[in-house]
Amino acid sequence: MDHETTVPPTADAEIDLDHPAVKAAIEAAVADLKQTNSELQARLDEKSEDPAQTARIADLESQLSEMQAKLSEAVIGGLVRDAAGLSGLVPSAVEDAIARAAGLFTVDTDGKAVRRDDGTPADLSTWLEGMREAAPHWWPASSGGGASGSGSGAGLPLTLTPEQARDPALYRRARAESSQSGRPFTIVG
Repeated sequence: MDHETTVPPTADAEIDLDHPAVKAAIEAAVADLKQTNSELQARLDEKSEDPAQTARIADLESQLSEMQAKLSEAVIGGLVRDAAGLSGLVPSAVEDAIARAAGLFTVDTDGKAVRRDDGTPADLSTWLEGMREAAPHWWPASSGGGASGSGSGAGLPLTLTPEQARDPALYRRARAESSQSGRPFTIVG
């Protein structure tokens, strides 16, 4: 309390609750409680469920979820296209590879590919190479012992992101594939 109040004792040692000094002391003691109660009531009033507001929030959350899914599909699609160019996938197989990858991978909050089932980081180039047995039709048929191929995939450029280009083995493999196939090699992003 900011001030001291003296309450006169009554004859039978009971406190007279109607005495002005007693009333002032009680009021001062509960002033903080009244303020806290007012603040809590205001917060409660703010959080009361407004059906229009609740519907708007649900709509915005749905739109956000759709946009995140589209962003994830676009990023995964770009990563698969890049990996497809490096591994020599036939152009007609790229969309199939993207569809399969979209079911297995998503993008984390940093924009990196991760496995949908456990959230671990994913290298789509490695995944695509692992698909050679499961989907051999994605790659051109062998043209025989040392014979030059028909240039299949000649129009599909070999592209790396700057992050991929920092991997010496991946960079060398892309350069060698470019030299061998005559396909252009670029670093994008």
